[in-house]
Amino acid sequence: MKISDLVQFHEERFFEGAVQLRWVQERETQAEQAAQAFVFHGPRYHGANDAVKDGIETSYRLKDSASLVRDLLKSIHRGWRGEEQNPYSLVVAGYGSGKSHLALTCAILLGQPHHPVAQQIIAHISQADSAIGQDVQQLIAGFAKPALVLALDGMAGFHLGNALIQAVFTQLRRYHVDAGAIRDLSPRFQTAEQFVERNFAIRADQFNQYLPHWTIAAICTALQNNDEAVYAEVDAIYNKANGSPIPVTGLESAQELINTLCDVYCGANGAFSSVVILFDELGRYLEYAAEKPQLAGDAALQQIFQGVQDNSNKVRLIGFIQYELKAYLKRFSTADLRQLQRYITRFDAAEKWYLSTNLETLF
Repeated sequence: MKISDLVQFHEERFFEGAVQLRWVQERETQAEQAAQAFVFHGPRYHGANDAVKDGIETSYRLKDSASLVRDLLKSIHRGWRGEEQNPYSLVVAGYGSGKSHLALTCAILLGQPHHPVAQQIIAHISQADSAIGQDVQQLIAGFAKPALVLALDGMAGFHLGNALIQAVFTQLRRYHVDAGAIRDLSPRFQTAEQFVERNFAIRADQFNQYLPHWTIAAICTALQNNDEAVYAEVDAIYNKANGSPIPVTGLESAQELINTLCDVYCGANGAFSSVVILFDELGRYLEYAAEKPQLAGDAALQQIFQGVQDNSNKVRLIGFIQYELKAYLKRFSTADLRQLQRYITRFDAAEKWYLSTNLETLF
C-alpha cells in the first residue's frame, strides 16, 4: 500500500505552488479562493521549537497566525480611538512558512470585512482557537467601512513610489471611488493627457515612434493611472514639440499621497476606515534598493515612513520578511552595506511579530 492510497491532496488549493500577495490586485477571484483556503493555527499548536532553524533568536516568543490577525485588528481599533500606537510592524518567518498566503488572507479580510469570504476566514480562525475567533468576529463587526489595503510585493523589483500609486489607483477603481484628489497631486499627468488629445493626430509619426501600436484611448487611460513609463514617452514628444519638458508642479511624494488618502478617503466622509500597507518580501526589496537605489525609488521609503508616522491613527504598515533585519547586513559588500543600513535602521522601532508555523501551512 502507498501513502497516495490513503492521502489525497486538494489540488484546487495548490495555487500553482505558491500564493502571491499581488493577486489581491491582479487576480481578485483567485485571491479570494486562496484566502478561504488558508489554515490558521492557534497559540496551543505551532512549531515553537523550530525558531532557531528559521533564523529567529530563541529569546523571542513566536506568535501564531490566529493571534497575529487579532492583534492587527486590535491595533487598528486603538488607532481609531486615538490611542498612541506603533503603526509599523514586521512579521518575521522563514522561507515557505506561509507569510505571503497570510498577508493575502489579511488583505481580503480587511478589504471585504462584511463579505461572505470574510466570514469563511473567521470560521477558519475559530477552528484554530474559538476564543480568538470570537474576538476577531467582534473586531471585524466594528468595521463600518472596509480598509484601503495597498499590497506591495517586493519580489517584483519595482520603483516603490510608482508601485504605491498604482496600488492606490487599482483599489479605488475596484471600490468605484473617484480618484480626483489623487490625480490633483500630479497635474503633470493631466497636462500630458491634454497634449495627447490635442496632438495625437497631428504628430501621428512621433507617437508611432515612441508608443508604437498604442491608441489614443490607451495612452490617455495610462496617463489617468499615472503610468510613469507612458508619461516618459509622451514627455519626450512634448519636449520635441515645445523645446522643454512638461512642467512639474504639485505635491507628488509618497508622504503627500498617504496624507491625502487619510484626509480625503478615510474617516467619516471617506469610503474607507483606514489604510493598511502590506509589504510582502520587504527584505528582498531592501536588497534591491541597496543595489539599485534609483531604480527602486528608495527615497519613497523614507516618505512612506513619514506619511505613516504623521497619520498613525489611520495607517498601518506591515512588512513580511524572512530573516532578522541584521541578517541582511551580512550579505552585502561595503558599498551596498552602507546603503542598506540606512533603510534597516528605519525599522528598528517597528513591532516584531515572529510567526510560528504549523504542518498544514507547510503542506
